[in-house]
Amino acid sequence: MSGLHGRLAGFVWGAVGALGPPALADQSESSPPAPNFVVIVADDLSATELGCYGHPGGRTPRLDRLAREGMRFETCWATPLCTPTRVMLLTGKYGYRTGYYGIYGGDWAPPVNHPMADVGQHPTFADALKSQGYATALAGKWQLSGTLPGLILDCGFDRYRVWAFDRYVSEEIRERDDWQRPGRARYWHPRILEDGEFRPTQESDFGPNLYTEFLLSFIAEAKDRPFLAYYPMRLPHRPWGAVPDARGRPGKKGFDANVAYLDSLVGRILDGLEANGLAGRTWVVFTSDNGSDQKGKGSLTRTGVHVPLLIRGPGIREASVSSALVSLADLMPTLAELAGNPRNLEDIDGLSFAAVLRGEMEAHRSWLYSFVRDGHLVRDDCWLWELDRWWHGPSGTAGSEFEEVTDPETPGLAEAQSRFAGWVKDYPVGKSRNP
Repeated sequence: MSGLHGRLAGFVWGAVGALGPPALADQSESSPPAPNFVVIVADDLSATELGCYGHPGGRTPRLDRLAREGMRFETCWATPLCTPTRVMLLTGKYGYRTGYYGIYGGDWAPPVNHPMADVGQHPTFADALKSQGYATALAGKWQLSGTLPGLILDCGFDRYRVWAFDRYVSEEIRERDDWQRPGRARYWHPRILEDGEFRPTQESDFGPNLYTEFLLSFIAEAKDRPFLAYYPMRLPHRPWGAVPDARGRPGKKGFDANVAYLDSLVGRILDGLEANGLAGRTWVVFTSDNGSDQKGKGSLTRTGVHVPLLIRGPGIREASVSSALVSLADLMPTLAELAGNPRNLEDIDGLSFAAVLRGEMEAHRSWLYSFVRDGHLVRDDCWLWELDRWWHGPSGTAGSEFEEVTDPETPGLAEAQSRFAGWVKDYPVGKSRNP
């Protein structure tokens, strides 16, 4: 959570081989081993793009299998944009606490050089697990705050491999020919920053493969101690270009091909856990940062915020489907509780749903909240407030069964309006720096 924290995090990881892992809190010889965690976040993927949520294309067999082996949540909300979701997911806090109502560096987020822009000032789920002796690593998309040497390390991660931006690296690196070469994109021949060092790549390198391989190596190396592998994926974000074929060369293009390749990479992670004998004691979480371009990305609507949530873990009932209302703000306290480090919920907005995963209760919250820019989105089991529009009806997988309310005299509407207003009264909306 500071530059010093980041440097120490890197030292602890580097010293593990010589000194051994730090002792786990509240562990004894008779205690079961602490669980591992793999958290995977797709980039621009609506829930309804997966077969287990009703998509007919058959393009996500590994994710569909993950749903059969664990719990699928019918209603999980993100925000409609990547930055506010990713900050909320990491910290368990809504935008009014962090200042992130829009894209990093944009008019609805703290200025890049402002202290409030530093995500590392907030405890993250990586910090919570790290305090329990977990090894932590991240690969894929960062696109949040930070500068070297504390970049990403300041948020509780020991190691990382990410798609690099100019602002991440030194002027010396930016002047290198292999940094400036045209065509350095987010997918093929990408710019890669690994543990603070620029890593050259080849034209035949596909970024998502490199991130997956990094986490697979991390899992194999850390298998004798509890670990957190965080995978904010690049796929299936535009431009939906060619993905590798069976020979590793550019093959099919388009959104469907990119979703299918994402599914195969998730499968590689699951296979890696199995090969290392870790599947039975690892919590695997799969979700997304917002709806896809076809399903409301950027719009404060139920389709824009409805994302998949699939969770497999020790003792979870297979092929279970939960109607619990879940926010991605809930993930931080949930992981902390499952790792034996329950968070003080007074300073965050997320609520742990560990009891739902354990089958001890059906629901952990009675209403859901989302936000972006200067708007709110709120729902409970019967009502949904979408800016100035009200919807009513039984909740469905994607809220598709809600019907718009046009009659102000609709029974129950006045009570719902009053109730919802009370819920959000302490949640100010964002203010643009460029009105």
